[in-house]
Amino acid sequence: MTEILDLGTWIVPFILFIGCTAIYIFRNIKESYQKIIYTYLLLSLFFDLSSRYWSYRFQENLNFIALFALVELILFYLFYYLTLLPKLKILGLIPAILLFIYIVLDIVNIKIETVLHFQTYTRCLSSIYIVVSSIVFYFYMLKDNFVEKQILKLNAIILLYFSLNFIFYLPINFIVNVPLSISLLLWLFNLFLLVFFYFYLLTHLWRYGKIKKQSFFG
Repeated sequence: MTEILDLGTWIVPFILFIGCTAIYIFRNIKESYQKIIYTYLLLSLFFDLSSRYWSYRFQENLNFIALFALVELILFYLFYYLTLLPKLKILGLIPAILLFIYIVLDIVNIKIETVLHFQTYTRCLSSIYIVVSSIVFYFYMLKDNFVEKQILKLNAIILLYFSLNFIFYLPINFIVNVPLSISLLLWLFNLFLLVFFYFYLLTHLWRYGKIKKQSFFG
């Protein structure tokens, strides 16, 4: 069963690779927020493959949880406060800096001597930061600020995903140490969540990205 689930997880890098490649070839990403989302997808692919290699080489990859939390924090600060909510960038920057320092310290001091004692709240904190940012975005939009429909939908998906992500990673020590049957169900849920989220982001970029003009000369 574990081998089947492990094999099934390869659908994530497969979708990311095919999707990102297709968008690079056939779509022209011009909007700033779209470029950030595309960068996020590329880094997700990089971290997915890197964590697999690290796990194969060193038999564990739990340190990638904190590393990817740092990536999410930075990119979604840029997504919300430099593109969608530039007037609130200072408001978003202060907690982002505090979280950045905390995550870096967690990465520096993390010691995975045994999975039994592993615990990190980095993904939880980065997720809750993104959740709060998405809610702030909705409140800001209530002040008669016009926003395109596709961005509102995108924000709703981000809010949903990172809310569930926060819940999933909060008891990470419990998840990696519970009986195998329960652990498999939880990781299977996370797999479906990832596939849904990445597929939506790729679909969004494909649908709203400009079609590249093709010629016989490239």
